[in-house]
Amino acid sequence: MTLNIELKRLINDTIHYCNDHKLSLPFGVFKLIIVVDYWPVAHYRLLKYCCGSNNVFKLLLRVILLFFKPIVDGLSGCRIYIDSDIGGGLLLHQSTGVVISPKVVLGENCIFFSGACVVYKANSKLSAAPIIGNNVKLMVGSKVVGNVIVGDNAIVGANAVVLKDVPANSVAVGIPAKNVCVY
Repeated sequence: MTLNIELKRLINDTIHYCNDHKLSLPFGVFKLIIVVDYWPVAHYRLLKYCCGSNNVFKLLLRVILLFFKPIVDGLSGCRIYIDSDIGGGLLLHQSTGVVISPKVVLGENCIFFSGACVVYKANSKLSAAPIIGNNVKLMVGSKVVGNVIVGDNAIVGANAVVLKDVPANSVAVGIPAKNVCVY
């Protein structure tokens, strides 16, 4: 039996969280129950796993997960929309205020800090969602807005507002964000 891609990503996320919180496997997984920052990612993965299937078990699990969504969103302070496409290894440090809008594409092993948002432009019906590369770090309060691409291994500084593309292996800071260095 092969594992669904979302279950593989959930395992990857779990390992990433355990390593970050210095929890040993397999017992560290049980300690994740008290790590509120892990809940939105696990909830998203399980909902994605249940989508698009008429399997009775998956339908029942989806109903249960939809019932718990307001609780997960409320306790974690994070909103991840099911229409986004998130690669494995997403890590939220202090999930409060994190928003990942629909249609956003996130690469593998991204790290978001408190208040990081990846969203459409406000009041723009034609705005496309941002695309975030692999191994990207969005620091505290950073925002990626509109039809922009953040390249692999980029870092978006604290409270930066990204309105233009950020090249790979670079650091963007300021309002609006400017690329200050390539590493």
